[in-house]
Amino acid sequence: MKKYLVLITLPLLLTACATSNESYESLNKSEQINTEFKTVYLEISPLVQECSGEGIYECLQVRKITIDNNGAYVAKNLEWENFYDGIEGYTHNNNESVILKLKQYEVENPPADASSVRYVLDRYIQRTPVKQN
Repeated sequence: MKKYLVLITLPLLLTACATSNESYESLNKSEQINTEFKTVYLEISPLVQECSGEGIYECLQVRKITIDNNGAYVAKNLEWENFYDGIEGYTHNNNESVILKLKQYEVENPPADASSVRYVLDRYIQRTPVKQN
């Protein structure tokens, strides 16, 4: 009797947990990401800035970095800019300034309130401890 109960119940459970291809594909379409990426370098300040968009939250302060002919990392701009996106694989530490090498992907068909760019940490270039006052 127990064998028959298991044989009847198991297919029902598996069917209930399955997702239709249509709904699965629509979820993936909204966040499809190109496999091609652009390499970018950012310097991240230890300080964050209050910023607003969909509510009020804290933004990283960043400067875009270039590499000169001698291989030195040079800030393109001395002013810090608000960075509204997240960086996958990076956790901010307000006790250090960092230079990061990132992979920047274009997101196809992002949701209306989401970024069309995705940043993924490739590696840390430089980490400098900073004392807070």
